[in-house]
Amino acid sequence: MTGEAITITPHIRTQAIACSSCGRRVSRWARCLAWMRGGTASIVGLRFCPGGKPLSTPVPPIQAMMSGREEVIHECAGVQEPHLHVSCGMCGAGWLMATKERAG
Repeated sequence: MTGEAITITPHIRTQAIACSSCGRRVSRWARCLAWMRGGTASIVGLRFCPGGKPLSTPVPPIQAMMSGREEVIHECAGVQEPHLHVSCGMCGAGWLMATKERAG
């Protein structure tokens, strides 16, 4: 941890096809190919987190042997309310966003 205060941005409708940080977008061709394959094309990933996580948790022994990590550090340690982890697969930017229910 760097000692910085954790901030949670207000909830906004996030498009999975465009990153608000780097501005990159999924092309129409990539969206068309994903649709034909029965999937969805996205750059931005959203992951729900219930909050209340400790600073770190141990990794199961098999995963520890494969990855070489003994514990996982949680970037949202100390945040008690439910939130979303938003991340860009292109530029690697990531931030925490309030849930829609909290925006209310």
